[in-house]
Amino acid sequence: MKRFSTGRLNKKASLELSINAIVIVVLAITLLGLGLGFIKGMFGKLTVLGETTFEKTAENLNKDLTTSREPLVFSKTRLTMPRGSTSLEGFGVRNDGDIQIKFGVGIVLFDCPDALKNATGGCSQDSAKWFSYLVGNEQYTVPAAGTKTAEVQLTVPRNAKTGLYLFTFKAYQGKWPADNNCAGDYDASTGTGCDVFGQTEFFLTVG
Repeated sequence: MKRFSTGRLNKKASLELSINAIVIVVLAITLLGLGLGFIKGMFGKLTVLGETTFEKTAENLNKDLTTSREPLVFSKTRLTMPRGSTSLEGFGVRNDGDIQIKFGVGIVLFDCPDALKNATGGCSQDSAKWFSYLVGNEQYTVPAAGTKTAEVQLTVPRNAKTGLYLFTFKAYQGKWPADNNCAGDYDASTGTGCDVFGQTEFFLTVG
C-alpha cells in the first residue's frame, strides 16, 4: 500500500493557490488599466469634439458680425431642446470704436409658457439661470476695431415646463442692475450706471 504525504499535498495546493492569486491580480490590474485608458480616451475625444464644435460656432459668429449691423450676435435665433438636455452655444461682440472696451452680458427671460405666468402676466420662473457663462460686470474684453466670441452653455432642467420661451441677450458696460433694467446712464469716467450697447433675442422651445 502506497502512502501519501499530506505535507506535499498542502504545499502543492498552497503553491497552486498562490499562482492563481497572482494570475487574478495581474488580470485585474490589466483590466483596470485598459478601463482607465478607455475612459481617458473617451474624455479626450469629448474635449476635442467640444473644442472643435465651438471653433465652428466662433467662425460662424465672426461671419455674422461681419455682415450684421448689430454689435452683438447669438449663435442661434431658435432652439428646440428636450428637458434634461445640454447645448453648447455662443455669442459674438464687435467693437467699432478706437479703444478697447470691457463689458458684461446678461440673459433675461422675456416671455414664457402660460403655465409659468403669474397674475400680472410676468414669468414666475427665472429660466435665465439655465445658462452658464461669465456672470458679472466687465467679464469680457474686446479690442478696438475687433471682435470677441465666447461660450454659453444651456442646460434645460428635467422638471422644466414644456413650451416656448423668449430670451433677450444683452451686452452692456457698467454695472448690471438687480432689476435687469439697464437704463443707459453709464458713466465711463466713474464706471457707474449701465448702458446696453448690443441686444438680440432668441426663442427656446422645450419639449
